[in-house]
Amino acid sequence: MLFVQSITIKYEKDVRYPRFAAERRNMQFFALLCEKPSVDAEALVDSRIIEQNSRFVNGRAFSTKTYGSEIFGTEDGYNLPVDNVVRVVKREDGYDFFYKSYNKKAFTLKEGQYGRVMYNYRRIDRDTRRWVYTECVLNYYCADRSKFREKLFFRKKPDFELRDMRSLR
Repeated sequence: MLFVQSITIKYEKDVRYPRFAAERRNMQFFALLCEKPSVDAEALVDSRIIEQNSRFVNGRAFSTKTYGSEIFGTEDGYNLPVDNVVRVVKREDGYDFFYKSYNKKAFTLKEGQYGRVMYNYRRIDRDTRRWVYTECVLNYYCADRSKFREKLFFRKKPDFELRDMRSLR
C-alpha cells in the first residue's frame, strides 16, 4: 500500500523573508488525521493546503481519501489525483516515481521505504495581479496497511528525496 501526504503552502511576496521561510521549512510533515485504511484500499492520500501571510499561518483545506488502483499512472500517463507533477506507477514489488521536469524515473520505493518530493513555483493571481508563491511537499511511504500510524511521516530523513527548489524572486 502507498501512503501519501501532500502539503501545499501558498504565500505572497511580503512573507518571502527568512523568518517566514523558517516556518515553511518546519512544515515538511504532519500527523495523519484519519483511521487505518480499509482492506481494499491501494493508497491513502492526506492533503493539506496552507496559506501563510505576515500575521498568521492558516490551514485552509484538509482532506484524507483512500483510492483503489485507479490512482496509479502508466508509463506515459499522470493519473495521481494528488499532483500533476509526480507520476506513480505501481510495480509488483513497489512503486516507481517519475518527476515531470526530469522525464525519467526519479526513484523507486519498496516495502518499508519513505520518499519525499519537494518543489516550488510562482504564478500571478488572476484576481489580485500579485505574485503567489507555492511550495509543495509530497511524502510517500510504501508499507502494508498494518503499519499505519498517525506519525507515519515523522521520521526526519527519507530514504529518497528529490528537491527542485528554484530561486524565486
